[in-house]
Amino acid sequence: MLRNGQGVPRAAVTDSSATAATGADTRALVESLLTKIANTDRGAAMTEEQKAEAARLIAQLEKVGTKDPLKDPRIFGDWEVVYSSNPTSSGGSFRSTLGRTVLKTRDMVQAVKEPNVVGNQVAFNALGVIPGEVTLEGTLTTDDYIWADVKFKRPTFKLGPFSFSFGGDSSVRLATTYLDERIRLGKGSRGSSFVFKRK
Repeated sequence: MLRNGQGVPRAAVTDSSATAATGADTRALVESLLTKIANTDRGAAMTEEQKAEAARLIAQLEKVGTKDPLKDPRIFGDWEVVYSSNPTSSGGSFRSTLGRTVLKTRDMVQAVKEPNVVGNQVAFNALGVIPGEVTLEGTLTTDDYIWADVKFKRPTFKLGPFSFSFGGDSSVRLATTYLDERIRLGKGSRGSSFVFKRK
């Protein structure tokens, strides 16, 4: 069970006026979304028109989102970040235009482990050759089982044989707006949208 916290705002993720999609309809929406964002460098290479279409599909799925998703055991597992409407929201400066040029992203994973541990990893090849990664580990609290506050410790940077910690502690707020066996949709406190695919 995820630990309760304080000060997390309630966010509605269902539309009472919308007709619930059938399971087949929902699966078709998921498949369409994954197709739209495939081979786009996790959204970074998409045009504004393509992002608008992804946003439309995300909004449709959010209308049939699971109630209290953070109570759902399917939340736990390793999730690949396959789309972010704002690249730097999911990887900071490592996913900026310059960062993506120098540090070619190989993988981006968020691990959610019982009872309330969250780990983020960005794996890359520096200059296309030297393997490296940035990892963060934090704890999750929630008071409404939709929005979560995650407090991270200092990140760890690895490049080849070298490893060191840098920066300071950090925190983020993320809502889970849709969850099934295959994907998870998230929304940041500043409005960025994320698509996670189970690994």
